[in-house]
Amino acid sequence: MKQQIAARALVAVGDTPLEDLRAVKVARPVPAPGELLVEVHAAAVTRSDVLSVIGLMPMTVFPRVPGRDFAGHVVEGPAELVGARVWGAGGRELGFTRDGSHAQVMAVPVDAVVPLPAAFSFDEAAASASAYFTAHEAIARAGVIGEGSSVLVTGAVGAVGTAAFSLARQRGACVIGAVRGPDEVKLAKALGFDAVADTERDDLAAVARVATGGRGADIAVDTVGGLLLDAVLRSLAVAGGACVISSAPATPIGFDVLEFYRRDLRLAGLNTGRLDCRRAGEVLRSLAPGFESGALRVPRIASSYPLADAASAYQEVKAGAAGRVLLLPQA
Repeated sequence: MKQQIAARALVAVGDTPLEDLRAVKVARPVPAPGELLVEVHAAAVTRSDVLSVIGLMPMTVFPRVPGRDFAGHVVEGPAELVGARVWGAGGRELGFTRDGSHAQVMAVPVDAVVPLPAAFSFDEAAASASAYFTAHEAIARAGVIGEGSSVLVTGAVGAVGTAAFSLARQRGACVIGAVRGPDEVKLAKALGFDAVADTERDDLAAVARVATGGRGADIAVDTVGGLLLDAVLRSLAVAGGACVISSAPATPIGFDVLEFYRRDLRLAGLNTGRLDCRRAGEVLRSLAPGFESGALRVPRIASSYPLADAASAYQEVKAGAAGRVLLLPQA
């Protein structure tokens, strides 16, 4: 089947300066067996997208259309799915080893797309996809939680932090947020965290102990990593567990190993780049009741850009956007 020039997309060629990102005409993708085509209405720009474009993600194969998160409608595929509103997220492939969502049209495996919650707009879905995928997997690696348990979330007002808060609260846990600065403290309190620590001035472990009657948190989802990890481990209850999903590059840290094993703690890392879009589909599908009921909140959306202004979107994410930044490929 001959491809037709009928779409626009970002194409990174390796070590691409963000200011040079441009939408260009590309061949409309042809879905392979077991795939379908999605017309993308909204796609988040994540930090991993930025790192990939500038050549800092070793797994990326160039040239490549970046983009992990997507929301849109099916334009080609199984008859029962054509026209359906869908969303999804990638792991090790979308935007890295196969073309991703920063395009007007993308090809994706059928079992990676999930029906869009009726209450969600395309923008809300794109802002939520990889955030909830990551938060769900991080909680699973940190430990089991339920009614009466306690969860510490660092980077609490970021996209993954908001998702971790919502998932923990849905399961009946007390949720403690760690943020940086008075503005983030206000945001965390507005979200409804049971206790909030400002890591610029508060003793995180002390705040966690007060919030949990002296026990400490049963699990922690650490979206910051680096030098904060020692404080996170000191905030855990006996037999508690933590999962780290991010850190600044080459950040040497230390913690008390004797105390770590005596208190029977667990520490795990999560790199969603080792998972895939099919696993993301499973997770988002399993969370559908929470999205439909409104129990699971949409992360803050900082701004939205047309595909033609993608360079600005990427630069905002690199600068540390206060919320999800979206691309709107049909705008």
